[in-house]
Amino acid sequence: MNRHGLDVLQFPEALSVVAKHASSPLGAEAVRALQPSDMLALVRDELHRVDQMSAFLLRAQDWTVPPLPDARTALRRLAMEGSVLDAPELRDVAIVIRSADITRRAILQHESDYPLLALIAQRLVKLADEERRIRAAIDDAGAVRDNASPDRARPPAPRARRSPPPHGRHRRTVRPSMCSRSSRRSITLVWPPR
Repeated sequence: MNRHGLDVLQFPEALSVVAKHASSPLGAEAVRALQPSDMLALVRDELHRVDQMSAFLLRAQDWTVPPLPDARTALRRLAMEGSVLDAPELRDVAIVIRSADITRRAILQHESDYPLLALIAQRLVKLADEERRIRAAIDDAGAVRDNASPDRARPPAPRARRSPPPHGRHRRTVRPSMCSRSSRRSITLVWPPR
């Protein structure tokens, strides 16, 4: 169907109404991106999946949709070799991993009753060890914990007055907001690098 036909049917408006009931901004975005299909098998599968999800939500009353921050940009960057994530991005990745684990376990408890949901749940990431390591290093506010590494756990060395740097080398103190790694203390960089 062409764009004009969808507008006449008020398809975008209908999707917006449904998107308001999504459990997260990512879910709302996914709903608004839906396109109609004339493939009967695809439509039938989607309707069965919706039926199974509705039944699951009624049955699993102690389960709620876990938080799902938008970590897509960080995960795309992480796929590039040598990339680095800052502490809030790592926290968000840990939340995504934890949410996937909670959802997978909840759905797979009822795998035989909800086979279409189980197919999706089986594909969710299983990175519990990585999630624990991130949570051990990053707190809920997205800051690096003081005990995240041996260097951070150690008290800072006393500062001694130093002589001016050698010719061609300049020292400057950088505030944590300018660093790629969160820190509550300033760090000293030597420029140009040796």
